[in-house]
Amino acid sequence: MDDTWANRELPVLQAIVAAFEDPGQLGLRIGDVIKLCGLPERAVQLALRALWEASPPFIEAARPPEQMTYPVHIVGVTERARRAVGQWPTPENLVARLVEGFNAAADQEPDPVRKKRLREAAGLLGETARSVATEVIAKVIVHAGGMG
Repeated sequence: MDDTWANRELPVLQAIVAAFEDPGQLGLRIGDVIKLCGLPERAVQLALRALWEASPPFIEAARPPEQMTYPVHIVGVTERARRAVGQWPTPENLVARLVEGFNAAADQEPDPVRKKRLREAAGLLGETARSVATEVIAKVIVHAGGMG
């Protein structure tokens, strides 16, 4: 079985999330999504079904007519969708940003001792402490979002 996420669901989801950045966007029809993402109609149909049936779903949609297996009117996107396309933070991508930040700071640091410590911090977060840092950041995100 082929992985369809990167070539089908993700491009459709990215197009939908981008469209809903417009505060005047009240909904999208399947034809709109096809135009936005540039994929063939059948690929968009399959992607919409997968995104809508996911648990929890990525998209909010009006119930499709009985003869259809995919939504034809998308009315919004979920938090999960925003995280999946990188619009909202995830613990994993925040740790990755920290590692990148420490490495960038090390690249600019003229003091060899500080440069070495910055590289060590990046290495620690990138390997040994990654799971701990991810758990801590997840708790911070939940708390900051008022979910905890």
